[in-house]
Amino acid sequence: MTDIILSVPQSKFITAELPRAAFVGGVGSGKTFTLALFAEMMRRQYPDCQGFIGANTYKQLKKATLAGVFKAWQEWGLIQGKHYHYHKTDHVISFPGQTGTILCGSLEEYDNWRGIEIGWFAGDEAAYYAEEAYDMFVGRLRDKRGPRIMRLFTTPKGFNWLYDRFDQDDEALVVNSATQENTSLPADYVKSMETQYDPEVYKQEVLGQFINLNTGAVYRMFDSALVSEAFDRTAGEAVYWGNDFNVNPMTAVAAVVRGDTIVIFDELFLQNATTFDMAAAMRDAYPDSTDAYPDASGNARKSSAVSTDHHILKDAGFRIHCKRSNPAIRDRWNCVNGLLHHRRVLIHPRCKRTIRDFQRLTHDNKDDMLGHISDAVGYLCWGLFPLRRRASFSEVL
Repeated sequence: MTDIILSVPQSKFITAELPRAAFVGGVGSGKTFTLALFAEMMRRQYPDCQGFIGANTYKQLKKATLAGVFKAWQEWGLIQGKHYHYHKTDHVISFPGQTGTILCGSLEEYDNWRGIEIGWFAGDEAAYYAEEAYDMFVGRLRDKRGPRIMRLFTTPKGFNWLYDRFDQDDEALVVNSATQENTSLPADYVKSMETQYDPEVYKQEVLGQFINLNTGAVYRMFDSALVSEAFDRTAGEAVYWGNDFNVNPMTAVAAVVRGDTIVIFDELFLQNATTFDMAAAMRDAYPDSTDAYPDASGNARKSSAVSTDHHILKDAGFRIHCKRSNPAIRDRWNCVNGLLHHRRVLIHPRCKRTIRDFQRLTHDNKDDMLGHISDAVGYLCWGLFPLRRRASFSEVL
């Protein structure tokens, strides 16, 4: 096995002796790498013990967690098929000459694991587990052939249950690690994060700090300086639409794109309308417009409809730019806030409904008329300038 160089937080975490520890780090801080090292240490020290590597879903387990673990192991000279076997059907890792195995699973349906006994647990992105899943696995640490310890690896998710539990637990350790701790990342990596995130999200996603993003205004980075009559369309500029499909209201925003900046210069807010009504209104407002960035769910056909929302827009002459599914709501909000903070979303004052949404929408909103047109902005922002997904980030040293 090759020599492994650890950052200070990684070293502190790996050598921790408390029963429970959480490695809380920013994007690219080496969480999966540390998980891989911990699992290999457990395998060597406790060869007869059954361990567990967990993720939120099987998709995350396959594409992120185990992909990162196996990549790190390969770099250390551990070859699949020779030094270990991964049984894809059963999601079990076994090792030649050892009775101990590593179970790999999703915590989405955690009740399925109530009958197991394990000697150690390694959980990826654990802040996003249900608290009950955590409690259930604490109760599974009964294999006496292992150290019966729990190690969590995660980006923080505000002051949620994980923060509360570890903050009040004298036998638990939290090690924070900023993205900058990973010195093998490209020189401009952290700088690129600074241009995407607003300051509060930067603290969570890059510095690995616990902060509260779930109270107060949704669009906390909006301010009146982003609104001006100067922010208007110039004749001939291509028009880009963002669409949110809803019966009451159905909304859309019209924008032009200048470099890396979105200028929202008009809006449509139709009550008790159909997608046919919206498509006609978009075409009437700007006959030369062709590009739409809609809610991805508009591609699903409803039982009462003869065509999907996307097909209706296509039939009206619009090109649809859309992934198969929408981003997570929080990611969409973070995307918009990041662009607002960096003055990359500018708004004309005629967009009164859009401005009202940005000013008034809160996390505990009870106004049915709020939130829809800002969603339309969000789909446009995500379609044009999406946040880089965590799965694409290097998690190795």
